[in-house]
Amino acid sequence: MPGSEEQPTPKWGDLVPLNLNQVTAAAIEILTDLLKQDPEATTALLRNRVQATPAVAEHPHLVVDNLGRIGALGLINGILSRLGAPKVAMAINDAKAITGFQPYKR
Repeated sequence: MPGSEEQPTPKWGDLVPLNLNQVTAAAIEILTDLLKQDPEATTALLRNRVQATPAVAEHPHLVVDNLGRIGALGLINGILSRLGAPKVAMAINDAKAITGFQPYKR
């Protein structure tokens, strides 16, 4: 039928013009607000990890630790990675407390 041709699936950048640094900055802003509002819950949420299946561990975007576990930040960073945005790193003090967030730098 004319006019009913299947359209290609749009890519992220086609849907919304994204400034990828702003996407990461927004993630950092939300995580920072969460940390300020409830440091205990934020710490529990971000420190908790679950064992990933082999398929999850091999996912091209999700971030899994060297023990094959994934946590909330690994999921967030997987989304950022899929978008092509910089990832987020936690800043931790000597007492192992989360003190903030910043763009991940190698």
